[in-house]
Amino acid sequence: MKNLKTIAILALVALFALPSCKKDLVNKYESAKTTPVASSAKSVKEIKAPASFSWNTTKTVGFDFKGIAGDARKSTLTLIAEDNTVLFRKLQNADENYTGTIELPTAASKVFVLYNGIKTEMPVSASNLNISLK
Repeated sequence: MKNLKTIAILALVALFALPSCKKDLVNKYESAKTTPVASSAKSVKEIKAPASFSWNTTKTVGFDFKGIAGDARKSTLTLIAEDNTVLFRKLQNADENYTGTIELPTAASKVFVLYNGIKTEMPVSASNLNISLK
């Protein structure tokens, strides 16, 4: 009987305590909400952004193709984006070096290099890609 009385008291305490906690959380959430301010800018030039904000959606990445002396192969050098967009294509002798640049989306994390039928994945972690035949 004593256990039943203890359980009943705990149930009553929980019944009144839990809804009051919920009410406090709702009030805290409602007071933390902020109403967004509508922009009155009529053109892009009127938009106010922090000085550190970068408007660029692309980045320029350089690449160096290192040839192998005495290699007589000639093939198409192709750089391909993650979405299979061809970024660069050139007929390239395997024994000659070539330096160039490509424009990549800022979110790009890798580029595929296709030469002589071999496709290689290269991470875009720096501002320059080093491509060499092996």
